[in-house]
Amino acid sequence: MGSQADCQTLVNLLSNGQADTNLFALEYADVVNTLGPMRWHTATSSVNVTKATPLINLPASLLDLITILYDGQALSQLEHRELEVLNSGWRNAVGNPIAYTLDDLPAQAAELYPAPYTSSPPTATAIYVESRSDVLPILTLPVALLVLQREFVRESDHTDVQFGNLCGTLGQLLLTMLEAPENLL
Repeated sequence: MGSQADCQTLVNLLSNGQADTNLFALEYADVVNTLGPMRWHTATSSVNVTKATPLINLPASLLDLITILYDGQALSQLEHRELEVLNSGWRNAVGNPIAYTLDDLPAQAAELYPAPYTSSPPTATAIYVESRSDVLPILTLPVALLVLQREFVRESDHTDVQFGNLCGTLGQLLLTMLEAPENLL
């Protein structure tokens, strides 16, 4: 696993020791958080389902929900108004879930429609992007370059906007190359 320490070592090496070690953790966390919407840190987790209870708790590390699988089928994400059109009494419906909603719920919760007629099993699985403190090993170099961008474009005694922008461009290029369709499994 690519660690924050590995990335910090690479940042120090590439910056020739000029990078501010006190700001590294903040800059690193900022870069790692920007990877979330790019779905680099996708994970799955089993979700407990309770009979006739539509509300399910999602993993605490969830950053962005991709989908929920119920009994091997991907559920559709719908908004409240779409559920109203589908069934005006949708909140009281019980059956085999076909959809879920995230409207008006905390970040780590979802509401199934209809509410499950049975408890687990069948199984429910959340597929989601998780927040992480460490990145995949393949991302160590691009993350280090994006940290260097933040380090060298900010006002400091070693500001070098041209170098910082070059690092940012190269880091983004590496990420783009890694997410190219031919590189996906």
